[in-house]
Amino acid sequence: MKLVTGDEIGRGGFCMVHEVVAHEDGKPISVTMAIKRLRDDLHEPPEVLKEIRDRFEREARLLDDTLDHENIVPVLMRNLSGDQPYFVMPLADGNLADLLAEKAGDEEWVCGVFRQVLEGMAYAHGKGVIHRDLKPENALRYGDQIRLSDLGLGKNLMGGTVGLTKTAVWSGTEAYMSPEQFSAMKETGPETDVFALGKLLITLLTGDHPDVGAPDVSELPERFRYFVSRCCEKKPENRFADARAALEAFVGATTEPEFKQHEGELERLEEAWFATPEGPDLEVVKEIDRLLRENPDDEALYTKQVPRLPGDLAFQYLTELPDAFAQMLATYDGHVSGGLPFDYCDVVANFYANLFHRTDRLDVRKMVLNRLAEMGDSHHRFHVRNVLLGLLAGLDETKEGSTVAMAVDLIKNTKASEFPAAIAMNWDLPLAIKRAFQEVPF
Repeated sequence: MKLVTGDEIGRGGFCMVHEVVAHEDGKPISVTMAIKRLRDDLHEPPEVLKEIRDRFEREARLLDDTLDHENIVPVLMRNLSGDQPYFVMPLADGNLADLLAEKAGDEEWVCGVFRQVLEGMAYAHGKGVIHRDLKPENALRYGDQIRLSDLGLGKNLMGGTVGLTKTAVWSGTEAYMSPEQFSAMKETGPETDVFALGKLLITLLTGDHPDVGAPDVSELPERFRYFVSRCCEKKPENRFADARAALEAFVGATTEPEFKQHEGELERLEEAWFATPEGPDLEVVKEIDRLLRENPDDEALYTKQVPRLPGDLAFQYLTELPDAFAQMLATYDGHVSGGLPFDYCDVVANFYANLFHRTDRLDVRKMVLNRLAEMGDSHHRFHVRNVLLGLLAGLDETKEGSTVAMAVDLIKNTKASEFPAAIAMNWDLPLAIKRAFQEVPF
């Protein structure tokens, strides 16, 4: 069999892609495919040429030996041992970048193609493979199907391969690069791809390549803002853990009809609560409690709606259904543990502070103090720390001794830096809490 090369399709920094047809006995025996080879006009030092070839061979092996998914480009044949190694793929119709001028901002189209990207990356991450160069040009189109390509920067975490890091050319495309890619390429993991996924979604929604670094999501459609913010957190541990987690969140936020039904039902109940002629209706609050507690796994419903409950409604819920409210709040607290967008940390802090002031239940107050302490430390959010210290400063030792004692235990048992003594001593705190700060070595 002989491969007969046709027109050039594309050319990058180190590779070129041509149309190709397999021939046997001088006759074509295949449809037109795409052959990817190293460029024949590279004039780099020997050590750089070796890295380029290593990168090329890595891509071929990852695609051929490790990844077999409908949203990842397959390798039809390969030869990596010759002077000019190559591999052959199905011929694509183009890539996502080709359609931005026509389709960007069409939310139905965006959700359809972006979900396919997420499916492909979720599979890759499940196989221990990270991409490290996600961008519209590397999402190829085959009709309505999207397949990910160009894993030259890819890394098999299970196989223990080491990233190529000698020069900046290995870093990826700046607009889509995570902060850690600029400084420690060897430390990249699935969270690196999650950052790029957030940037890719911005491009699909706006039609423009995003700026380098953390994005401004204020101009994006509301239902995508939390997702993009979470993907593009500066610290990897605050992003979605991998593409599978990102996929689940994206589906829940955009295409899950059950969530839309829950959200609409909650809004209807809130309107009914406001419209009751005789005043706030406890039966309506009971219906809200039922809706929330029957759907504990609906993260979007909890994170979006619970802290935005009208203040007087939340107060009635808290005071007239205290046990039910505490159970619901524990579910919400579970949803806001771990990584959060910075702005949403403030939403949690303000919501929790309002609850703290409106109840003397120790279990609720303990939940509030613990969450604010953990969140203030893990996210280094000064507003959260100030809210926490403000709550502690407002305690009356003679009337709220149990809360003070609980706070003292929290301070003494902490293993983090959420209570720096230098900050704490600037507040007018109850004496027992001051002493606790003084006794703990920070």
